[in-house]
Amino acid sequence: MSRLRPLLLSALTLALALAVTWLVWRHERRAADAELSAQLDYALRSVSGRIEQRISAYEQILLGAQGMMTTLSIKDRQAFSRYVQSLQLDANFTGIQTVGLVELVSEAGKAAHLAHMRRAVIADYSLHPDEEREFHAPIIQREPYLGESRNPLGYDTWSEPVRRQSLERSRDTGQVSITGKLRLQMETEAQVPPGFIMYLPLFAPGLPHDTPTLRRANLVGWVYISFRMTDFMNSLYGEQPPGLNLQIHDGVEQSQEHRIYQSGDDVAGERRVSEYLLMAGHTWTLTMSARQDYPRQHSRDAVLLIAVGGTGLATLLALLTWVMVTAQARAQRIATLMTSELRESEQRWAFALEGAGDGVWDWNLLTGEAVNSPRWKDIVGCSADCDLSTIERWKALIHPEDRGRVLAMMDEYISGAAASPSFALEYRLRCCRDSWTWVLCRGMIIARDDTGKPVRIIGTLSDITERKSYDEIIAAKGRELEHLNTNLAASNTELEMFAYVASHDLREPLRMVSSYLSLLERRYGPGLDKDALEFLGYARDGAKRMDQLVLELLDFSRIDRRGSPLTVIGLSAPLAQATGNLRVLIKEAGASIIIGPELEEIQVLGDASQIARLFQNIIENALKYRSPNREPVIRVEGRRSGDFWDIRISDNGIGIEPQYFERIFGIFQRLHTRDKYDGTGIGLAVCKKIIERHGGTIGLESEPDRGTTFIFTLRDSALSR
Repeated sequence: MSRLRPLLLSALTLALALAVTWLVWRHERRAADAELSAQLDYALRSVSGRIEQRISAYEQILLGAQGMMTTLSIKDRQAFSRYVQSLQLDANFTGIQTVGLVELVSEAGKAAHLAHMRRAVIADYSLHPDEEREFHAPIIQREPYLGESRNPLGYDTWSEPVRRQSLERSRDTGQVSITGKLRLQMETEAQVPPGFIMYLPLFAPGLPHDTPTLRRANLVGWVYISFRMTDFMNSLYGEQPPGLNLQIHDGVEQSQEHRIYQSGDDVAGERRVSEYLLMAGHTWTLTMSARQDYPRQHSRDAVLLIAVGGTGLATLLALLTWVMVTAQARAQRIATLMTSELRESEQRWAFALEGAGDGVWDWNLLTGEAVNSPRWKDIVGCSADCDLSTIERWKALIHPEDRGRVLAMMDEYISGAAASPSFALEYRLRCCRDSWTWVLCRGMIIARDDTGKPVRIIGTLSDITERKSYDEIIAAKGRELEHLNTNLAASNTELEMFAYVASHDLREPLRMVSSYLSLLERRYGPGLDKDALEFLGYARDGAKRMDQLVLELLDFSRIDRRGSPLTVIGLSAPLAQATGNLRVLIKEAGASIIIGPELEEIQVLGDASQIARLFQNIIENALKYRSPNREPVIRVEGRRSGDFWDIRISDNGIGIEPQYFERIFGIFQRLHTRDKYDGTGIGLAVCKKIIERHGGTIGLESEPDRGTTFIFTLRDSALSR
């Protein structure tokens, strides 16, 4: 039986270790799946929110056109063209294909409509398809009238079921309506991406349209915006994380026939989440899926590591158990020899401890006798005639609050339940003096009987009363600091949430104020005097600035809460995105952007969308505060500095006084009046917060009328390895 005992113990150890490995592996696998689902949900909510924001912005364009047409005829082509030109679609709304007008024409009024269009617009104008029906809805104007938008007018949108369904829904509700998946009428190529159209009804000026019946009776046409789906999605702000595939289906059925957008290849077996998005009376189904190469931040590696490492560790533990059990007899022989040698060195050890100021004690566990050195007695305040010859007498000297803990730990050590070969205890002792003394008691077993039961323990006693006093002071300060940190973190969280909620809720009334001010000016402008028109302009400008301020405050509050995880990125792509967003402003200023070749090679740890925002804000500042005496020249350079990259963006603008170097990074801090330079004073505060989130620093060098150089640091990608 004695020969089988090592084998059985080793097998039991292996089985238990493998069981623990399997439990940990299963837990990690579930955690990895939960993490992937959470990442997909977050990415899908982010895309859904950007789509809703962009559709809301396009609704404002349609509402602006509807408000303008309340006082004009639908045939006033020049007024509509000027309105679309004022929107600056190329700079502000890059996802729009065209903005146009559709006129409602009855079969009885068809001839008159054709005669007017041929006389006033196009000599060879005609309806197509030219079929008899109760009503027609031909396209009579497209803006901007360039490129594909110059295809012949007159397409009867009432003839196509998808467009007609959206036209009727818009007419009956009086609201914006989105069509289903369709091919835009002006597309001429065989292979084109699907698109969709937003319609808003136009009613005869001055006539009521409060009910469906009145809306049908007084309808004169529709204003619309058309989109290619790929252009619409590419115009959204922000990048989609690599490895994710976004699909959008028209309606709730997810099939190839109803798919209107896909960002990557559809691979079988992908993990995916879906969300229904209802906008303007129409439903889209958004599906976000993870491809096989999607990074899970070490989750998949951890699962494999646990499986391989756990199996290896289980095997190692089984081998160690075998070695330990078979070596027990040899270890007992060695222990006997060591005990003999220890007795010989005991006196030398006691002498050394006395010289260091520690007391020495020696217990016989068989008889209960205790021997204590004079220094031991001096530490606990015992007189020369005190009886300390037994272990029981020592127990009586322990502080009542410490006695239970100390005796339990001693019993655990003596019984062999403790894994350590020695022990160390801190507790209070008192003998003849009135005060308690904090002591550190160390000891170890030096002798056992033939059965392995301990029979003798020796140790030392040190006075640690002074150290304990310092520990209590430090602990109190630590608790105070922890309380202050907790309160500060809670306060920061509350302030961040307040900024987000306040910014979000303020925008809706601002949009309403701005819309109604514009409506007042168009409807009653001819009857107002110069001062009244000037006051309306001040009010509308104030609402616009307030809305911009709220938007930037909302972005400022989202930097920490909604940023993407920091990953390895190159700087060339965010920089290209920033200059692309500013291309109109760069062209107007006649600026030269010089980018150092080293930017193509730099790899950092960062959030790509926030780094693009950082570049855009600093370059936009350089364009805004350019010198009137010379053409703007902006240089972007980078150089290595230890574990960081120093990025320098310099210009030849008006410069900054040295006393304002720190102030300009504060929120709402402006150095110039609004009538001289427009802005909200948040842009550089956003830059500073982005850099702080990335673990870097930001500063500047500047000379008045010579230019400014902004310098910020980003961590090198090598730190992620």
